[in-house]
Amino acid sequence: GANAYSLPTASSSTLGGGAVYVSGGNFELSGSGLVENCTSINGGGVYVNNGDIIISSEGTVKGCKATSGGGMAVFSGNVTIDGGHLINNQVSLTGGGIYASSDTMNLLISVLSGSINGNTTLGNGGAIGVEVGDGFAAHVVIGKEVCGGDDETHSHPIIKDNTATDNGGGIYLKGKDVTLDIYCGSLHQNIAINNAGSADLDQ
Repeated sequence: GANAYSLPTASSSTLGGGAVYVSGGNFELSGSGLVENCTSINGGGVYVNNGDIIISSEGTVKGCKATSGGGMAVFSGNVTIDGGHLINNQVSLTGGGIYASSDTMNLLISVLSGSINGNTTLGNGGAIGVEVGDGFAAHVVIGKEVCGGDDETHSHPIIKDNTATDNGGGIYLKGKDVTLDIYCGSLHQNIAINNAGSADLDQ
């Protein structure tokens, strides 16, 4: 089941997940929990294989570095950001903030509230990078279908100031069946040197 963690900072791993590695289970970061300045090959802060990641209630992943998934990487699992934050994470390949990939199941990436800001990649997807194999679908949802509230960061997700050298300064989706729905929220000031600044769908 999902658990809430208060985590040490400035850790590293050569396997995956500089601070947290989970295989066959779910991970939740909430209650102002902080993952900071961590390093790994995949998932600079958090790595989950065959499970889901939830970042909520001011949980934050920032300043982490990886090859893919600077803040977090999930393989064959879903991601929900609802009041959480991914800030100033870096990768060399895909997904400065979030990287999700699967060739065994459909993926759902939900950014309902919170922020994904200031993340960078030398490849694709400054904020979010999603890759799904043939025969499977990936669905990215930004914001809740019913908007409301005066506090922007709690009621509407903000995805801004993310940068990709290649494609998708904000969001990069790759696969034959990938969809992006934006309900409430703000995608702005995202930069891609070679292609779409806010979102790029590679089908």
